Amino acid sequence: MNIKLLSYSGKRYKINKNGNFYNEWVTTGTLKTDTSFLHPIIEIQKTTPPMENSYNYMYIPQFKRYYFINDIIVKENGLWELHADVDVLFSNYKDIYESKAILSKSQEISNANLYINDGSFVMDSHKYDQIVPFPSGLSADGYNILICAGGSGNGV
Repeated sequence: MNIKLLSYSGKRYKINKNGNFYNEWVTTGTLKTDTSFLHPIIEIQKTTPPMENSYNYMYIPQFKRYYFINDIIVKENGLWELHADVDVLFSNYKDIYESKAILSKSQEISNANLYINDGSFVMDSHKYDQIVPFPSGLSADGYNILICAGGSGNGV
């Protein structure tokens, strides 16, 4: 199977990792028997460029998945053994970006959704009551505006 080896310099939990790859090298490898699709072990031939070139990421077109290379074992028979874990975020980043969702939680307060009232976001935690007596009499020009909001509930 074809394998694209890459060096990745960005954050692990970033969804779109484009722009953070360098040292691309395409080679062939063999999937080790009794290995996992999500955590594959792949053997590749020791050829140039050597694995010491900081390859820490790979793409397997046959699986349509990106993987973090966690360990590289040098084998006696001229092989490198790559142990990897699937990168779920980048393998599915197009689907993630195209999905429609309402986020109920956000790290940044400026992105908080104030219309979802789950009790975790408090706009104002101070109770403010003020009772102002209505002045006696009405305005001489015939215009009066009275605005009431809330109330004390004690009939005053």
